Amino acid sequence: MRVVLWIGVGVLCATVVLFSLHLYLRGSGPPPTQLFSDDALTRLLAVANLHTTSPDAYKALLVMAFEDGVELLRAEAAERLGYLWGEEAYAALRRLVRAPSPLVRCAVIAGLSARKEPPPKWLKDALKDEKDPMVKGLYSFWEKRFATP
Repeated sequence: MRVVLWIGVGVLCATVVLFSLHLYLRGSGPPPTQLFSDDALTRLLAVANLHTTSPDAYKALLVMAFEDGVELLRAEAAERLGYLWGEEAYAALRRLVRAPSPLVRCAVIAGLSARKEPPPKWLKDALKDEKDPMVKGLYSFWEKRFATP
């Protein structure tokens, strides 16, 4: 009986180690090749499921966020930049928050707020003259969430 118990404990420990290794490696690999596809839907799914923080993925997202013709893809790329890179992507996010598309501006706010950190001061300054109610509402919700203890 003890042998069976120890075998079970060993299998459980091995499973935990392998799963931890899987999670560690998932965030450090190259970007998926689907990011560079010609099909917009394939690129959108690749961006939405992106977990790696590699420099190649960062460059691909920058290109998508600024130059892609599909607005939804630009917004998703902006959201991923804010969520995965945060402070490292502030320069790009400062430009994206002034984009003519309210969807892209909302995506920048959503990506940064998903990091569960208080809003940066530059974002408040950039949005002080915001006219779109969706963008204003999303930002004020984020501010209120951090204002209450």
